[in-house]
Amino acid sequence: MPVPYFLPSLISFPYFLPSERWGEAVFQIGDEEIVLEVSVEEDVIVAIMAGDAVWKGTLKGLKELLKGEIRAR
Repeated sequence: MPVPYFLPSLISFPYFLPSERWGEAVFQIGDEEIVLEVSVEEDVIVAIMAGDAVWKGTLKGLKELLKGEIRAR
């Protein structure tokens, strides 16, 4: 099973957020990389990146996407 490593992301967040408000997990699987970022501002923002495929939105939107209530663009 791949082991995640955690990094601060200066690309996504050029300002510092305390760890209780922001986190990132990077999974390296062979040549592939999956990145999950979560930040808490006014809403919970989730970003999922797998290669050149990217999804970013609110936690509510992610739940709706996973339940099939909305379609990805």
